[in-house]
Amino acid sequence: MDSDTAYDLSLDADIISLDLVGEVGAIYLLAGEDNTAEIWHSTDSGDSWNSTKKAPSGDKVTSVLMTPEFASYGRAYVATSGAESALSCTVDGGATWNQIGLTDTEISQIDDLAPSPSYSHDNTLFMLTEGSKLSLWRSLSGGARWERLYSSAMAEVDSIDRVGLSPQYSNGNQVVFIAGMSNGR
Repeated sequence: MDSDTAYDLSLDADIISLDLVGEVGAIYLLAGEDNTAEIWHSTDSGDSWNSTKKAPSGDKVTSVLMTPEFASYGRAYVATSGAESALSCTVDGGATWNQIGLTDTEISQIDDLAPSPSYSHDNTLFMLTEGSKLSLWRSLSGGARWERLYSSAMAEVDSIDRVGLSPQYSNGNQVVFIAGMSNGR
């Protein structure tokens, strides 16, 4: 049996950055692919790999960094380069990445703003901006810090026109509505 079948290595990627945490038998891994912003994650010591559901913005991954508490909290960071590059963060083990630090994202105007129905208690705001790309941002601090959740930098997103929240929006019911175009529809 060759080594590819022994380990079922179906990941065919040009990995430029790798980080791991854990102990023998319980190792978590993150791998950043070169020439794309794709991140791969493994929760079983590398026996199987999953790609992201929502990759970080940017053209290339330059570095991945897992926190020592990754196994408990799923928090890790990635730095990207190229157009729309930034520092991004995950809190779900690497499945989705949100931009938390601007590197070269241009913002020329704010198109829409949606405060949480419970803003006086949770300080949550959503903002839609225009610039080199259209972006949906969230602040959990009344606007002091922002995290980019969604962007027209993603391949299937043509435009984002409006943002709205469910009237029952709360910690247990985080329903956000966005209107726009995807793949010409």
